[in-house]
Amino acid sequence: MKRAPMPVELRFDLPNRLDTGIEAAAYFLVSEALTNAAKHAQADAVTVEVAGNGETVVVSVADDGVGGRLEITSPKGEGTRICARLPIQVLGSLNGFSEAAS
Repeated sequence: MKRAPMPVELRFDLPNRLDTGIEAAAYFLVSEALTNAAKHAQADAVTVEVAGNGETVVVSVADDGVGGRLEITSPKGEGTRICARLPIQVLGSLNGFSEAAS
């Protein structure tokens, strides 16, 4: 994460490339979480984790800031953690990719 105003650790564990629509959703989720950490959470560091299990990809962003409004959990003094579960295969994909077509 070259342009982030704080150190960002990336942990990535996916066996294959994702559908581009899902990649875009994950990208924007992480982008918004990093923006929140920089502007509102007063975070010094962020960890981004991306992992898949064959059916879903889990995107998790955790910072060490003061907490915020855009979270799933945000215990006082322990930062904010945002997690999204996105389907790996989608019907009506924006990029037209489908398993049947490949």
